[in-house]
Amino acid sequence: MKSRQNVLIVDDNTRLNEMLKTILEAENLKIKQAYNGKEAFKIAISEDIDLVIMDLMMPQMNGESSIKAIYHANPKIKFIVISGNMGVISKEQLKSYNIVAFFDKPFHIPEVIDTIKSALNN
Repeated sequence: MKSRQNVLIVDDNTRLNEMLKTILEAENLKIKQAYNGKEAFKIAISEDIDLVIMDLMMPQMNGESSIKAIYHANPKIKFIVISGNMGVISKEQLKSYNIVAFFDKPFHIPEVIDTIKSALNN
């Protein structure tokens, strides 16, 4: 098992992306960041990513399209979906893409951290 696991944070909200990076680095996770789905796909296929934290509503390539593309390139990557507009997608439809949890914004940070740790340890 790797000493530090790799998490990709994907959110076009720069402040939220940076906040999550700071919090997760304190948990000894190696963090990569993307601000849209296209960037996320490029990083996910070129880096050793274990888990992606994905917003759904983003420019250039939305989260749902990005999840599907990443999953088809590497089905071992796990996903946590965060969104302020969860009603737009079908959770059941996306669950087949290795999604371990869905969180509505605003979310409770300790709960997200516990979910990340659990996902990375299973």
